[in-house]
Amino acid sequence: MLNAAPTPVGGSTIVPLDQNGNPSNVTVEFASGGVTQAGGTAVVIGQNAPDLPDSVKLAGTPAVSYDVLSSAQFVAPVTVCISLNPMPAGAALYHFNAATQQWEDHTIRPVPPAGPICAQVDSLSPFAVATPVISQQAPAITSASSATFRVGTAASFAVTTSGSPVAAIGESGALPAGLSFVDKGDGTATLSGTPTAAGSFTLHLTADNGVSPDATQTFTLTVNPAGGANVVVSPQSIDVGSVGFFGLAYRKVTLQSTGDAPLLLSGVSLARGAHTDANDIFLLNSCGHSLAPGKSCAIYVFFFADGIGTHSATLNISDNAPGGSQHVSVTGSAIARW
Repeated sequence: MLNAAPTPVGGSTIVPLDQNGNPSNVTVEFASGGVTQAGGTAVVIGQNAPDLPDSVKLAGTPAVSYDVLSSAQFVAPVTVCISLNPMPAGAALYHFNAATQQWEDHTIRPVPPAGPICAQVDSLSPFAVATPVISQQAPAITSASSATFRVGTAASFAVTTSGSPVAAIGESGALPAGLSFVDKGDGTATLSGTPTAAGSFTLHLTADNGVSPDATQTFTLTVNPAGGANVVVSPQSIDVGSVGFFGLAYRKVTLQSTGDAPLLLSGVSLARGAHTDANDIFLLNSCGHSLAPGKSCAIYVFFFADGIGTHSATLNISDNAPGGSQHVSVTGSAIARW
């Protein structure tokens, strides 16, 4: 076969030689006792692999595939890792199944930001690091078209959009004194500050990402007089970190009624992200429907690691405090136990 890295009987981690006889950016780890007859392991790096699914594209510079070959006899499993610098966001390691003639995603997640990216497979054949193909999509403004603030109370409202690429968000119309509008450059914008005058204000929002048509929204901001209900939510984001497979973790979100009127809670819910279901992230709400001034209550957010990978959700709290709703981002990763 090609110039090959010696692969002895037993179990070891091999850095295959490429078709030019040089050490590659690939490692092949044979399980303990996995190699039953010694041989050599090599990799052909190029662009001659079978076509990937339309939903993904080769990653890396240059974008290449890796055909890993070994004359050694071995038993499964085998772990193949590929190092890329930088490691593309959203990358997955695909393996071409010769039996089914299909590419399969065997990525071991989470993928470290600096790599390597690894897959555990039963056989050696072409591998490819791939990233999702993102098609162009006209923008849309996905956040609510109204919000309520209160004079003398700091408040914030997030404008969100969809579409690809990320949209720039603009605002026209007279902002109430004490407020500012900031495009954050990531498809969201923030209307925030401490208003100094009550009234109803009409703003015109636009989202533009170069794909026609632009999105527009007439936004109504109501600023109530001073006084009334208010709330402090802590923390405003949750990262439970890495949880072993079938493990359970939880975090507490505290609501404190800081106004001079009861805090009325009209809804507490979770908006789950992609690949996240009701078994992955769920909640226990002990707050009821009303919270007197100066009182606190808790919402418990649970993370159950029943699906390997990263899961996310947003805890949404609807109330009569300025802004009308509060939001807490939730994320966590389910990892295999070794």
